[in-house]
Amino acid sequence: MKRPWKLIAISLALSARADPNPPEMKSECLSPVPDTCNFYATCLEPIYHCGPDGYPLGYGQYFCQKFKNETSRFTTHGGQWLSKTMLCLQRVLIPEATSPITASGGVRTCEQLKDAALSKHAKCYVECGLCQLSPVDWWVVVSTVGIRSMFSSFEGIGQVVEAAGLCVGYFSLVAVGLAVLGGSAYLGVHIFA
Repeated sequence: MKRPWKLIAISLALSARADPNPPEMKSECLSPVPDTCNFYATCLEPIYHCGPDGYPLGYGQYFCQKFKNETSRFTTHGGQWLSKTMLCLQRVLIPEATSPITASGGVRTCEQLKDAALSKHAKCYVECGLCQLSPVDWWVVVSTVGIRSMFSSFEGIGQVVEAAGLCVGYFSLVAVGLAVLGGSAYLGVHIFA
């Protein structure tokens, strides 16, 4: 027979992690509102209870708000990238906000939430147009995040490396496309000349 205190300890440990029965599901948890940062505090924190240093408040909302405050420093194109990226980063977390139960039946921990979220960052950045940003916009991104933040943690370095790799892949495709188009245009001029 299991000891009652052991069951209580297990129950308390699980309740300190993700709440499998989130409070009331708000519509913005199913469809985040563009150009806002409420998703993290409204949809993730009430389920996971990670606190001020956890991913929802200490990372997601923190950087979302920090970038939102810098919107006026971006070019028009950069502002569009920022708006799309903020929304993408929230949309990819809808499953975590609406179903905190893992496939094995347990609840996700704050660390698992953070890992899931960070694994999607670089893809959102690049798919929303990071590689096409102007030098001015790149400067705003780097100065907003801060060099120290980008390289002070394994997660930060991982995001930088992944985004850089995706951009290198993007530029490689562009170079191949230009070479093919340029080569065929070159051949066309010489064949028909």
